Amino acid sequence: MTSSAQSVESRLRGLAAAAAELATEAPRVAQAEHQRALQAQRDAHAAADGLEGGARSWDSLAMRDAAVSAVSTVQRAAEQLAPGLASLAPDAAEWRSSEFIGTGAQSCVRVGVLDVPSAPPVPVFAPLLTSAGWCVRADRAESAHRVLQSAALRLVACAQPLRLKIDTFDPRLAGTMGLLGQLTAKSQQVVPRSLSTVEELHRTLSALVDISSSRAARLAQLGLASFDELLREADGIADPHRVVVLFDYPTGIDVRAQRDLVRLAATGARRGISFLVHHDPTIAAEHGVERTELVNLLDAVVVTGEAVELSRLPGVPVRLDPHFEADLAGSVCDAVAEMSERAALPTAGFTDTLPDRAQWWLPVADELKTVIGYDDRTPAVIRLRSGNPPLPHVLVGGAVGQGKSNLLLVLIHGLAVRYAPGDLEMYLLDFKHGLEFSALGPSADREHWLPHVKVLGVHSDRPFGLAVLRHLNEELTRRSELFKGLANVADIAEVPAGPDRPARILVVLDEFQVLLQEDDDLADEAARLLERLVRLGRAYGVHVVLATQTIEGVQRLATRRDSIFGQVPYRIALKTTPTDSQAILRTGNSAAADLQFRGEAILNPNYGSPDDNRRVLVTFADKIDLDELRRELWTKAAGDRPPRVFQLGAPADLIAAMDSLPRQPRSESAYAWVGMPITVAEDRPRWRSGRSLGPVCWSSATARRRRLACSAASPCRAR
Repeated sequence: MTSSAQSVESRLRGLAAAAAELATEAPRVAQAEHQRALQAQRDAHAAADGLEGGARSWDSLAMRDAAVSAVSTVQRAAEQLAPGLASLAPDAAEWRSSEFIGTGAQSCVRVGVLDVPSAPPVPVFAPLLTSAGWCVRADRAESAHRVLQSAALRLVACAQPLRLKIDTFDPRLAGTMGLLGQLTAKSQQVVPRSLSTVEELHRTLSALVDISSSRAARLAQLGLASFDELLREADGIADPHRVVVLFDYPTGIDVRAQRDLVRLAATGARRGISFLVHHDPTIAAEHGVERTELVNLLDAVVVTGEAVELSRLPGVPVRLDPHFEADLAGSVCDAVAEMSERAALPTAGFTDTLPDRAQWWLPVADELKTVIGYDDRTPAVIRLRSGNPPLPHVLVGGAVGQGKSNLLLVLIHGLAVRYAPGDLEMYLLDFKHGLEFSALGPSADREHWLPHVKVLGVHSDRPFGLAVLRHLNEELTRRSELFKGLANVADIAEVPAGPDRPARILVVLDEFQVLLQEDDDLADEAARLLERLVRLGRAYGVHVVLATQTIEGVQRLATRRDSIFGQVPYRIALKTTPTDSQAILRTGNSAAADLQFRGEAILNPNYGSPDDNRRVLVTFADKIDLDELRRELWTKAAGDRPPRVFQLGAPADLIAAMDSLPRQPRSESAYAWVGMPITVAEDRPRWRSGRSLGPVCWSSATARRRRLACSAASPCRAR
C-alpha cells in the first residue's frame, strides 16, 4: 500500500472511532465529524484515482474499505443530528408512513447528497433549529424556493404536534408555500396563511420580539443557556420552535422590519427562533435597509444549477435534492394536521397544588393567594391584595372551550381551601347558560355545598346581577363607616385580626358583559356600580374577577373601558383570537393568539404589558375531586347556612315560602303571593301590600305555569 493510501485509511479509521462517541458528545462535535467524514470520503476517492500500476488493484480494496468507513461515520452522525425524515431522501418509503411523522424536531435538516462520482448516496445536512437559520442564494429563484420548501416540509414532518410554527412572508404573492397549503387549510397553528403586506409582517415580528424577550427572561431565571435546554427542562408547557420564511428578500422590507429581523436573528439560535431567507441580490433594498446586517447573521446556502455550497461545510460538493411530489407533501400535511388536532398538553392536577391540611384556613394576612398553574416548574400564583403593589382584581378571557370555566373553579376552590368562610365570602354569578357553578350550592340530591358562597347565580339574569352590584356597593359604604370608627383606617390590611375586621369578599362575574350589552338604564346603572366597585373595593377587601369570552362591541365598555379595566391589573388570557387577546391583555399584546393548547394561558400582573407576560399551564380541576373537596370543607364549616341561589327559569317554592310567614289578618282585599323580591340582603320572604290581584287565590300549579323565577332560598322575581 502506498503511503498516501495508508494515511487516508488511518484518518478514516480514526474518524470512525471518534464517531462512536457521538452519543455522549455535544451536537457541535457531531456536526464537525460530519464535515470531516464528508471531506475524508472525497480525499479517499481522490487518492484512489491517483494510484498507479500494480499497487492500484490492491490499494483500491483499502480505499473501498475507507469509503465504507466514512459512509458509516456519516450515517451515525445523521442518526444523531438528523434522524428519520430530517435526513431521508424525498423518495424514501418512510415518507409514506405516518409512523415516522411527528417523532420530534431535529436540529439539522438535509439539503442534498454528497456529489462525488461513484460515491454512495451520503446525506448532507446542516444545522437549522439550533442556528439563526439559512440565507439561500441561487442562480434561479426556483432552486432557492426548492431549498426553502424542502426544509419547511421536513421541519413540520419531524416536529411533535404543535411544537413548531412557520410564518411566511411572500411579498410578491408567488404562493411558493402552496406545497404546505393543506396544512394551512387545516391547522393554521402550525403554518398560518402567508403574509403579503409589510403591516402584517410588522405585527408578526413585533410578536416574535416579545416572545424572544420572554424566553430570554425565562432562560435567565432558570439559569439555562438555550431554548433547547428549556425544552428539556420543561415538565408541562413548552413553546414551539418559531421559523420565519422570507421569499425574495429584501422585497417589501422597510427599516422597521429590517430592525426587528436583525434583532431576532442575532439571538435566535439561543431562543428557538430561526430564519429561512431567499436572498435575491438583484433586488434593490429600500433606503436605510442594509441587507448584509441580516445576511451575515445566517448560514449561507448557495445554489448553482444543481450544485450546493454550504458555509457550514466549506469545500464539500453537494447535489441538491429533487422536488417533493405534491401528493406526497399533501399526505404528510394531512397527517401533521390530524396529529395537531388530537394533540393535548400534559395536565397538572389541581389537588397537587393544595397545601397540607394543617395549612388550611389560616388567618388572612395582607393578601389572598392561591396557585392556578405552572410556568415551567414554577408555580403561577395569584395574589389579591390592596398594596405593594396593588393587585386587587382579575380580568379573565378566552375563546369557547379553552378552559375558562376550569380556571375559575381552580381559583375559587384554591382560595376556599386556604381561607375560612369567616375570612372569605364569595359572590358567584354566571350570566351564560353553563352550569359550572351549580355544584357549588345545595341541591335535592346533595346535602353539601361550598361554605364560603353567600350568593350563587347559577344562571343569572341582568336584574339579579344589578341587585348584587347594589348590595356590594352598599357593603362598601358600610365598611367605609366601619373604618372611620377604627381610627380612620384606610385599608383593610391595616385592620387587626378580630371580630371588627370584615371578611374579604371575592366576586366572580362570568360573562359579565351581559350586564352591559343592552342600551338601557339597567346597563347604565350596572356600569356605574361596577366602576365604583373596582375603584373602591381594593381598600375595603372586595376583589372582583371579571370573566368573558369577548368584550368587543359592548357599548358601555367602550366609554368606561379605562375607568373599569384601569383598576384591574391582573390579566389572564387563554387561547383566543389576536383581536380578543389585545382586548383582554392590552393593545399590541396578542400573545394569547399564539397559545397552542386548551389550558394554556398568558398570566400578566401588570395591566397587560407584553414585558410581563408569563405563559402558564393552568391546573386541571377534576369534578369528582372538587366535589370531595367541597364535602370536606362543608363538614369542616359545621353548619354554615346555605347560600342564596338564583337560577333563571326555576320556579319559586311558594308553599315553603308561605309556610314560613306568620298568619295574615283578615282583610277585605285578597292578595296572592307572586314571588320573592330580587334582593340580596333580605333574610326571609315577606309580604308586600300593593295592587290587588283580584278576589281569587292562585294555586301553586298556577304559579308554576307563570314560571315565578327562582328557588326557595333565592331572591327572585315574578315573570
